[in-house]
Amino acid sequence: MRMILEIQDMKHASPATVSRGGVLFINETDIGWKPEVESWREKMDPVPQGAFYLLFSNYFEANMESIRKQFNFSCPILDMGFVNSLTMYIDALLNNNTKENMEALRT
Repeated sequence: MRMILEIQDMKHASPATVSRGGVLFINETDIGWKPEVESWREKMDPVPQGAFYLLFSNYFEANMESIRKQFNFSCPILDMGFVNSLTMYIDALLNNNTKENMEALRT
């Protein structure tokens, strides 16, 4: 069984708790959102890989602050969570865009 837990911090966790649970703590501010996008792009065909690299590198980072200012989020969202949701939406649109699915949506 695998579990992925996203936590705010590990302020109250002892080193023994961390090591016994096999926890790997990666701070979002240390690595940023770009490795998540790179990992996602590696699973794609070469043509969309280049297009999405350009889209994310040119538009995402430049517009992230304006998105945060223009929209009211019901709960705080980190850049990594935002990127993860965005890539899942794109995957759903690219991979599930079949004739049967489109007809099911129309009914």
